Amino acid sequence: MILLRVALLVCVLATSAFCAALARAQAPGSIDAAGCAFYAPAGADPRSIIASPPPPCTKALEKPEGRVSFVLFGGLSATARPGDPLEFSHRQARSDFERIYFRYADGVVLQSPTARDEAVRPMAPNDLYFAVPYRPVPLTEILVQATGFENRLGLAKRARLETRSTNLGYEAGHHLAYGLFGGAIIAMLAYNLLLWWALRYRFILFYCLVGLAMVMFGVFWSGLIRLAIPGLSVNQQIAGNFLSLSLIIAAVPLFLFAFVESNTIPRWLRRVTLAAASIAVIASLLRLLPGAAQRATIDLATYLGLLATMAMIVACVGFALANRSRAVRYFIIAWTIPLGFAAFRTLWGIGAIAADGPLMDVSPFAVMALEMVLSAMGIAARIRTIRDERDDAQAMRAMLQHLADTDPLTGLLNRRAFLEQAHDREGDQRLILIDIDRFKTVNDRFGHEAGDWVLVEIARLLRTNTPEAALVGRLGGEEFAILLPVDGSPDRLGETLILTIAYAPMPIRSKITASAGEASGSSLSEAEWRALYNSADAALYAAKADGRNCLRRDVASVAA
Repeated sequence: MILLRVALLVCVLATSAFCAALARAQAPGSIDAAGCAFYAPAGADPRSIIASPPPPCTKALEKPEGRVSFVLFGGLSATARPGDPLEFSHRQARSDFERIYFRYADGVVLQSPTARDEAVRPMAPNDLYFAVPYRPVPLTEILVQATGFENRLGLAKRARLETRSTNLGYEAGHHLAYGLFGGAIIAMLAYNLLLWWALRYRFILFYCLVGLAMVMFGVFWSGLIRLAIPGLSVNQQIAGNFLSLSLIIAAVPLFLFAFVESNTIPRWLRRVTLAAASIAVIASLLRLLPGAAQRATIDLATYLGLLATMAMIVACVGFALANRSRAVRYFIIAWTIPLGFAAFRTLWGIGAIAADGPLMDVSPFAVMALEMVLSAMGIAARIRTIRDERDDAQAMRAMLQHLADTDPLTGLLNRRAFLEQAHDREGDQRLILIDIDRFKTVNDRFGHEAGDWVLVEIARLLRTNTPEAALVGRLGGEEFAILLPVDGSPDRLGETLILTIAYAPMPIRSKITASAGEASGSSLSEAEWRALYNSADAALYAAKADGRNCLRRDVASVAA
């Protein structure tokens, strides 16, 4: 619970850092985000285009063969300081090639020295930063040139022109937020891994897979992957984002199926859900292939696979609720926001929803960190429920075992339980068989209910007057048995018990006596027990023949 509280505190601090970064992001610097998008032949000179009036703008840019996509931002007036150069940034988009050109007030056109794959900065996700060559005159126009452009959201979206110091300050807020959110996610993942190592519940292991996929998503999304793979292209990083997101969505149903009670989600629905998740994962893997053909089809398959998987997860939750699952309520609390956010981003990715801004950059981490904290609480509650169910089952099993081993009238061991425990005793044992004298007369004279009272009272006397190490049982009818080790047990216990019964007040107006037979030997095997019992039984018959109300020992046992 301490770790959960720390994680919650980290989430609060990360949210504060994110708000600070968001406030900086709202500072002046955004330029016409729509720009003027148009096409030009592949051999067109960008410097001539930027110096001439642009052709009519188009709303959608695709990837037509033999043409190049352009976006022109005009009407600017920005002058850089020598020690704090300007930077042009915009949202990442998948394309084969990209160049940025700048036109100044004196008509000079210069190209950005920053290559596209060098424009990505770790911990500044989804944005490309291009250096603006310094000139002492104002910057008036920016031209973005892209070949092989593919993105439903548009080219050079969220375009900004800021000084380097402003961008670094903006990134610092992201760094703090990512560090805190990432720390919370990794801490909760470590917590769950240790929990699985200790408890070995399958649903904890599957949730660890979810956590690993989240860490993978964070590494790709934030750009940290570039520290490990410096030559990674922008397109490969985008494909990694999709793959990690698909792995998260694919691991969630595995966790759900193991987390809820068995038989609350139909098997056919589980198979359909996993099939939909497989489509998303396979399509995401295809995106990683260099030069993959039919990329638009692959994108559509990825998006549809993600949406179908999330729809199937909702259906699984509905079936679990209908089947009165208690555990699914914890899942709903932890996963409603993340699944809703994932659906929102998927619809945003296919252009069905219009949204943009810094919130779209940091919010995945905030949602994942919140989900992991809530899921940890749900997992703890589920473990507590399983523990309570296990304790109840063990108590029920112990009660049933007690009922199966106990004579219902006297509370002593019954014949079966007495024999089972007798076979587990090593070393020589002393067996005392006690039989109530003329018990049939008691039943005939006073009734069977009175006879039961007598049996209960004698059982109490035997239980309270024998050592703790002794087995005391009712073998049937009015016959009782006591088994205890020869070493350390009273030599005249049998005589003491006979006298105790003879002088004890009984629940009927009649004196009750008993006879006993005693023998010693091993009781481990069935043959040894049978020999020991026969010897004690023979001694009991001898006591009956000698007038009852006495104890006789087996001759062989006495000689030994």
